[in-house]
Amino acid sequence: MYIAIAGNIGCGRADLIRLIKERLGWYTCDDSNEVNPYLDDFTNNIYRWSFSSQLWYLGQHYRETQRLLWHDGVVVQPRTMMEDMYIYAYNLYAMGAMDQRDFETYTRVFENYHNSVSQPDIILYLRASVPTLLERILDGQSKYESNLDSNYIMRLNERYEEWIQNYKGDVLVIDVDSRDCFTDETNIEALLTVLRNVVKEHDRTKYNPR
Repeated sequence: MYIAIAGNIGCGRADLIRLIKERLGWYTCDDSNEVNPYLDDFTNNIYRWSFSSQLWYLGQHYRETQRLLWHDGVVVQPRTMMEDMYIYAYNLYAMGAMDQRDFETYTRVFENYHNSVSQPDIILYLRASVPTLLERILDGQSKYESNLDSNYIMRLNERYEEWIQNYKGDVLVIDVDSRDCFTDETNIEALLTVLRNVVKEHDRTKYNPR
């Protein structure tokens, strides 16, 4: 089963991945040590480096998807190519930081990648309010994330909500606004139970003898 996690910056994605690995033993990619070589340039001049930076992320997540799909059992992807396209690249285009020509080229590359791999059986969407996201970001993320302003996070949140509402596949929305949703044992066990049941239901549906 192929599960993907989606959510804005500061949603707690890394916390969920840690719990999944430690408590459920499902396979997941962890490329957190691979740093986008365009990131510093992008931070200093998003108009010049938006296309290169986003294309690097897209290629990274495409390779990640390919590796995941070679594994049997339950596999979990921390971020999908769909987020690269429909959230981040589109947001940069909408705010004028990626021009029409680059966005059209990016879209063609995305479509080629997207159509060549299987899509997630379900997306786990980690939903949080902008104040919660900003609080988590300020708690000690990367230098790049700590420089993000509230308007940028708000625009991303709006894009996420629109994308999830229009997504045609299966989505499980998980409210992660609570400060202790990934630290309180009662909350953790409740979340893990939900995830176990998602996999059980998928297996039951997949095995449907007549």
